[in-house]
Amino acid sequence: MILAFGASHAVAKEWNGIVPCVSTRSGAETILGRQKKPDFFNIYFDKKDRVTVFYKQVHEKKPDTDIVKMIVVRPAKTVRLDLFVKNVSNFKQDFRKTQEDEKVTRDYSAYYTNANEGFVIGVHNNEKDEEVILTFWYIARKDNPC
Repeated sequence: MILAFGASHAVAKEWNGIVPCVSTRSGAETILGRQKKPDFFNIYFDKKDRVTVFYKQVHEKKPDTDIVKMIVVRPAKTVRLDLFVKNVSNFKQDFRKTQEDEKVTRDYSAYYTNANEGFVIGVHNNEKDEEVILTFWYIARKDNPC
């Protein structure tokens, strides 16, 4: 199950058909469900993840036309980074690791970023000192900023 979960995130330049800087709120809500009160971000729950979608306003009175700016996915199940990256053939070459200062944040110990694909993995160390994935961020690809 963990490997299937990892594979679905690893190969995507989008998340479940939603593409940052391309998809609209209307398209995202077709997949995730309609929000009663559209805001600059909305939180959705699917079967296995908590998903926060951030929007960029296009027309003040037409929220359906808002553009998806970023998607943050928090997995419901714990996933170790070393198991996840077995499904990412270019992990070492294409991802840049950024360490976080423990004094600044306790949530993340590191970020793995692939700017070309618009994909970031936020991790922290568990009690066994293994890197565990906290979030997946789907952001604008380097060649398609919004």
